[in-house]
Amino acid sequence: MMKKNIIKYLIICFTALIGACETTNLDLLDDPNNATADSGDTDLLLNGALVNFKNFMEVVHESPMQVVRMTHFYGPTYDNGVSPSNFDTEWSYAYASILADTRAVITGATDLELYDHAGVAKIIEAYTIMTLVDMFGDVPYSEAISYADNLNPALDDDADVYEAALALLNDALSDFEKTSVSTIDSDNDIYYGADISSWTTLAKTLKLRYYNNTRLVNSSSASEIEALIAEGDLIFSSELDFQVEYGTSDNDPDTRHYKFTDSYDGGGEYIASYFLDLLYYGKSDPDPRIRYYFYRQTLEYPDASTDDGLFTLPCLAQSRPLHYSTSDPFCVIGDGYWGRDHMNDEGGVPDGDQITIWGLYPAGGRYDNNDGEAASISDGAKGAGINPIWNVAATYFVLAEASLELGTTGDPATYLEAAIRASFTKVLNFNTSSIPSDADTPTDAEIDAYVTEVIDEFSAGSDEEKLNIIMTEAMISHWGNGLEVYNGYRRTGYPDNLQPAITAEPGSFIRSFPYASNAVNRNQNISAKSSYAVQVFWDTNPAEFID
Repeated sequence: MMKKNIIKYLIICFTALIGACETTNLDLLDDPNNATADSGDTDLLLNGALVNFKNFMEVVHESPMQVVRMTHFYGPTYDNGVSPSNFDTEWSYAYASILADTRAVITGATDLELYDHAGVAKIIEAYTIMTLVDMFGDVPYSEAISYADNLNPALDDDADVYEAALALLNDALSDFEKTSVSTIDSDNDIYYGADISSWTTLAKTLKLRYYNNTRLVNSSSASEIEALIAEGDLIFSSELDFQVEYGTSDNDPDTRHYKFTDSYDGGGEYIASYFLDLLYYGKSDPDPRIRYYFYRQTLEYPDASTDDGLFTLPCLAQSRPLHYSTSDPFCVIGDGYWGRDHMNDEGGVPDGDQITIWGLYPAGGRYDNNDGEAASISDGAKGAGINPIWNVAATYFVLAEASLELGTTGDPATYLEAAIRASFTKVLNFNTSSIPSDADTPTDAEIDAYVTEVIDEFSAGSDEEKLNIIMTEAMISHWGNGLEVYNGYRRTGYPDNLQPAITAEPGSFIRSFPYASNAVNRNQNISAKSSYAVQVFWDTNPAEFID
């Protein structure tokens, strides 16, 4: 029976690997024809889980970035700005690929005393199911992991699924303390190259994430975070950043960053006007990271007095919405930063070679050196970007929030400064060989001025103002990772100055996303949500807390 299960999972894994070959590091994937008799099946299945987790996290970030005004969200209301079919892909990756593979690895590896394999699989499964809860709330889990015996798994309470994720992380740490018959193949590990100490640090950092995310409902969060701080084994070094690295190949397979192919190969999405404005006008001077994050294809806007100009940028002829404050950005930002206002649902216009697109970091695009010309697929780092799933800055931002809100060890201002400087180090040292030699890059003095301005404002603020600053700086640093910003916004209500929707009555903010259409249509135990205002268990804030 076990042999049949392994064969079944191998077929699933191999199919998933073929579908995953479009984006990254295929040279790190094992040929299933070369699997060894003793552990090759487990290696292949784990490799499949790691690659499919990469695919999963690519699609996970999309909708959260839109609702928190990092990228553009089409409206005009929240409930018609997303569709259940938007989530079919990530649901499929999670259940048909990742959990199928991790369950097979955990069972097989434990029997074979391949404890390193089992531990890594448990971490990937834990991160996956925590993410499913963050996105959807109640999700199938206890019955889903034995899906071959139950094709209609029932929804589990989201708090129970989160608790199961924590148990998996603790189990993984226990596995890593055991002696494995052999460790995982370094060529198969696209994250840490089989460095189990790095996976150990990640597991502990994910526990930090767990306790901070649940701090509104978990009386033990403070003490557990204290214990993790005391142990000191968290992601504090960029070498431990949990990320996916992409290549430059454009075919057979295409290994480029998915946002590079979107933006530089004849398409592109709008960056949210709010996020462009935040980096351009949020401080006394533009954010030193702005030219790394975004690439402007033009340095000016079309002539509003011409038909062509109004056709390309229709908002030039529109009045500022009456419900906007004077500080809310509208239509244009300045110096050619060309995005779109939140929930503007106007159809496509011929502006693809003029809008501001993803830049060098993290998409592997082009550094903005004031060229103001249309982008092409030969630009910049040619797609050699990263997906920043968790990094040093993220760790320090969590510690700053916990210190401020829970009173855990450490000074929140010190943590905040460490987070900001970690972000600058990450971004400003990213793919420097792709930056023109004559580029006007940020100076140490400009970086210090930015940090000083933030810390001075933080030190003078109330606790509410301090939390707002932490979450605003976290949002800026998380460019490319919408999930953590979406979680933070629901957990705290900050940043408190997000651009309103274009329409004055957009409906309730999306507190959790709709279940995938495939899940609703094919699983008799899952029904469509009555409202997207349904809150996940760790979000105990009032119904109209955010908008």
